[in-house]
Amino acid sequence: MSCLNQDLESNKFEIIIINDGSTDNSGKIIQKYAEKHSNIKSITKQNEGVSSARNKGISVAKGEYLLFVDSDDSIEQNSLNAIISETEKRKNQLMILISLIYRNNKPKVMYNFPQELTNKTYTGIKLFQKGYLRGSVCGVLFKKQFILDNKLKFSEKIRNGEDSLFMSMSFLYATSISHLNIDFYKVTVREGSASRVWHFDKVKEMLNGLNVINGFIGKNALTDEQLAILNIKAYGIISNTLYYFFSIHSLSGYSELKNSIKKSHLYPIKPFGAKQFRNKIYLLNFSFDLFCVPFLFRKFYSDAKRLVLR
Repeated sequence: MSCLNQDLESNKFEIIIINDGSTDNSGKIIQKYAEKHSNIKSITKQNEGVSSARNKGISVAKGEYLLFVDSDDSIEQNSLNAIISETEKRKNQLMILISLIYRNNKPKVMYNFPQELTNKTYTGIKLFQKGYLRGSVCGVLFKKQFILDNKLKFSEKIRNGEDSLFMSMSFLYATSISHLNIDFYKVTVREGSASRVWHFDKVKEMLNGLNVINGFIGKNALTDEQLAILNIKAYGIISNTLYYFFSIHSLSGYSELKNSIKKSHLYPIKPFGAKQFRNKIYLLNFSFDLFCVPFLFRKFYSDAKRLVLR
């Protein structure tokens, strides 16, 4: 268990394990670890998804900072001590962005932080305006009070993209963010896992994120700069939905998906305040069908390549 392989006294950090309704022997294994290590807190709850599990972890955490680690992933051995040392130097930092590495056939660093932005502190809005976007909370150190003060929660209304939405909402309010370049978080990619298998209902469910964003906008007084972040996030939801829709190799349901998107209160997307994807957003607003043409070509190319390789 990588969270235990740390050169750090157990009284300086806690490990909260949320057993989200597992049906295997996970509960018994967790309990054995909890009995052996005083800094492990085990919580068993009914299965309600990753957002519910993370929200539960936030509510019971006693520490000053929070890190989220998914069950299949790991963190680098003896890395927490270095991170804690950095927090002593960065007392005012609300978020510290640390490396995230996908381990597949060839390890790949995700969400590369621009070199010209290192060793500086930014607001979430300023980072966004400089073109930096991050879709995962993994490898991000959050000051817990920042999350509580701004009433940030993982949306339990969506099952896909909850990380990315949480990061976008964090960027709305974060007044001090910096980057820490150390080897830290390792994502284990398992081909064929449930999270990587797509079908139409799962793809369509991604659009629930638009309703969550629209509801958030309706309940909060936001500046144009904050709205720009949420509009780009809305664009990302639409674009990713279409990408996965065409990747499942079935055009059935296209009209249903198109109508659902066009009925959203966030469509057409407002491109103000950000340079990211501006031309693509204009195309999406001008013609939904034209916007989908590259996705369709990618589908035909993928199908043709698959036939040739048989």
